[in-house]
Amino acid sequence: METDLDVGPQPEGSAPNLPFLYFTVIALTSIADLFSERTRVLGLLDDDQQQLANALQRRWDLTQAYWARIAMFGRGRWPLEDIPWRTTDDAESEYFSLLVTAMVVENLMRTRAGDAVLGRVYGVLHELAIRARITRRAVKDDPAVRMHAPGVVYQLDGTDALGPPMHWLLSDFAVTLLKRTMGVASIAQSTEMRERLLSLADEIWDHVYRRRCGNGRARDLWDQPGNVFAEAEPGSELPSWYFTERVVEFLVAAAKATEAGPIRSPQLAEIANEMLSEAEHLYDQEQLIWANTSGPLQPTLRAIEGNLQRARLIVRTRPGSAMALISDCLKDLELLALARETAAEAT
Repeated sequence: METDLDVGPQPEGSAPNLPFLYFTVIALTSIADLFSERTRVLGLLDDDQQQLANALQRRWDLTQAYWARIAMFGRGRWPLEDIPWRTTDDAESEYFSLLVTAMVVENLMRTRAGDAVLGRVYGVLHELAIRARITRRAVKDDPAVRMHAPGVVYQLDGTDALGPPMHWLLSDFAVTLLKRTMGVASIAQSTEMRERLLSLADEIWDHVYRRRCGNGRARDLWDQPGNVFAEAEPGSELPSWYFTERVVEFLVAAAKATEAGPIRSPQLAEIANEMLSEAEHLYDQEQLIWANTSGPLQPTLRAIEGNLQRARLIVRTRPGSAMALISDCLKDLELLALARETAAEAT
């Protein structure tokens, strides 16, 4: 990127001018931190850095839109759904499909896509989990196991200009799939879609959790794929900080996702409002009956009033919780009415 700012010496790179899916995803994830809410609120960037961040954000937007358009092109079957993804050099792998899905998910989170689109992305994530033997049992000599141990070999084109050809070993398929599944779940607009995604995320997390190291210096860290795949070679006794860091990254993303409020059901909200209207009407009747008394019923009436006020406050955003409060109020009001009727019959 051309700039007039003093950014220090920039050595010439040796990589070819071609898209590398893995490093594209890594770059997009890192660049997003530059214009995150935390960076903006804390004022972490000076004016020059902010200018660079703005330029990078424009390229970030274009890159996200570019890959999303390619992945979801056409009215029929998306290229993304045609697993595995094939790169420009005719290499094919489910891992490449996962990387493209990661960019699509980021774009969908930014544009707040509807459940129709999310449902198709869920289908891709679900299929990848099956193909990678995360939610299905691996068979003997299963080639899918090699995606986890030792991992997908990613050739670093251009390194031969510096010496022997080199490659990058990618073994984070499971945790990357988990993070993207949670990302889609965080923007689901219906309870059904969110539950499907969270159910898939639970299955993937169970797989990842079982890959923890059981003892030694790496206890409770990652990664031991042999705990899940019998044919995988025993891992090192030392922790894989590469994999462990990505698990922590997922946990942070999951924590942020749970900070959002629950999905609001219009049907549930309508029922809650009807219940609230009935409860408030019955409460007003009891208030008229017991207005001139200061007996033991006043604390009960005040408790009902407090619960109804709380229910009125949260009924729009949390109708289920409001219904629980309203149900308690209706129960107490019914007991008051029953006691009054019983007393009247006794006299």
